[in-house]
Amino acid sequence: MAEIKFRYSHDNCPVCNKNFQTDDDIVVCPVCGTPHHRECYKQNGACGNVDKHSDNFRWESTSQPETNPVNEEVTNEKTGDSFNTPFGNIQDFNLPYKNLIANPLSMYPPELEEGVSTEDVAVFVQQDATRYIQKFFSIKQGRKRINWAAMFFAPYWFFYRKLYKHGAIVMALMLILSFLSLLPPVERFENASQEYYTELSSLQEMDTSDEAYSQTLNELIAKSQTIVNENKVGVCIVLGQSVTSLALSIYIGLNANTWYYKHTTKNIREIRSNETDTDTIKQRIYKAGGYAFGITFLAVLAEKAIILGFELILMTLGH
Repeated sequence: MAEIKFRYSHDNCPVCNKNFQTDDDIVVCPVCGTPHHRECYKQNGACGNVDKHSDNFRWESTSQPETNPVNEEVTNEKTGDSFNTPFGNIQDFNLPYKNLIANPLSMYPPELEEGVSTEDVAVFVQQDATRYIQKFFSIKQGRKRINWAAMFFAPYWFFYRKLYKHGAIVMALMLILSFLSLLPPVERFENASQEYYTELSSLQEMDTSDEAYSQTLNELIAKSQTIVNENKVGVCIVLGQSVTSLALSIYIGLNANTWYYKHTTKNIREIRSNETDTDTIKQRIYKAGGYAFGITFLAVLAEKAIILGFELILMTLGH
């Protein structure tokens, strides 16, 4: 595969203002194409030229393309292997555009939908912007991809991405499923099962050729059937909880990107319909998007507090 490598030999990082070196880990802004040291970009939290984005600023290098390698990869148009950005890597995407060095967004059509530019989406999504833009265009083409983060870290992923309504609904459903495990029938079944497994483990200390071993094994088999018969309600709740939790996780994983797609385009359209000033529009899109780490942390605390409160109520009622 032919790879194009680029040396920013005469360019400086806009954050630390130091000249780029051959072995530097370089990433580029998905909006304007400005190169940064990866650590500088992370510390700054945004492009060093973010104040120029509202003027349709496009970074231009004073260097010339070279074949000497540095740690910045651009995607081969035909193979679509990888493209290193501050937001992550793009893989296996059929790229319709060639000008990848100046602006990584040029690999996509300028508009995601009518009235929603790809640049607006990048400003809104911010972290992992290019990866989600890729997913959004895939959704437009009718292809769904599993969002593993949402699947395994719901409802927290929704709060992190500011989909608060979805996060609240998913949290409520998961809390209901969690409360089921605290119900008396489930508790009785779990206590009986724990006692049964303790007795079952004692078989490991017995001689399998001993007659007592066979007698104990038969007794335990009969006891397992008795436990199930005496705790049918608890067994049904546990099985139903497991199946429902798995189905809910899969459903979330399959639909999270679509929900985020709709959330992103809806917010951008609302902002553009209420504002006319370009700079204000960009600022509002940036503020409305991104991520909410603080609210995510509060959601975790709230969930734990609700579960603890429910446990205390059951303990009080039990006494």
